[in-house]
Amino acid sequence: WIKRHIEQLKPLLQRHADVIAWMEAGFIGAWGEWHNSTNGLDKDPVAKREVVMALMDALPAPRAIQLRTPAEMIALVGSS
Repeated sequence: WIKRHIEQLKPLLQRHADVIAWMEAGFIGAWGEWHNSTNGLDKDPVAKREVVMALMDALPAPRAIQLRTPAEMIALVGSS
């Protein structure tokens, strides 16, 4: 469902890229803070990576994705 929602947002994110500096990843956990997920997604690195990759695809290239901690991003997509 999360990837489906991101796909629905993609046209809006692309169209309004000029007013987007970055996007918080959200989508996982009660408040989108990537912890305490009722589905266990906060403990699933594959699911987390899929969400991040879907967001990276949906956002225009120069825009950034923000996660709860830098360590989370490094664990999912590397440090470069």
